[in-house]
Amino acid sequence: MESDNYKVDTKKAELFHSYYKAGKLTDTAIVQILSGEKTRKPKSNKPQPVKIKPAVISKYFTPQQTQKEIEEVIDKALALYFENQESEVTA
Repeated sequence: MESDNYKVDTKKAELFHSYYKAGKLTDTAIVQILSGEKTRKPKSNKPQPVKIKPAVISKYFTPQQTQKEIEEVIDKALALYFENQESEVTA
């Protein structure tokens, strides 16, 4: 533990305990728990949210336009962009 600078917190201690009670505490499981591999959340299949800077928004939209209107325009623009990308690949 010292050589790899592993630290045991409450969550890891609880995992050790549950693995021990279930008879699944192996050397591999210990390393995975200590390294944090067992406590990491699995990556989501959902795309990451994207924030567009106000400078970019104000470049193309007026302050009077609603968020819904802006999203609709961006959706249409992306659809057109990807249609063009597909046609360039097949050409």
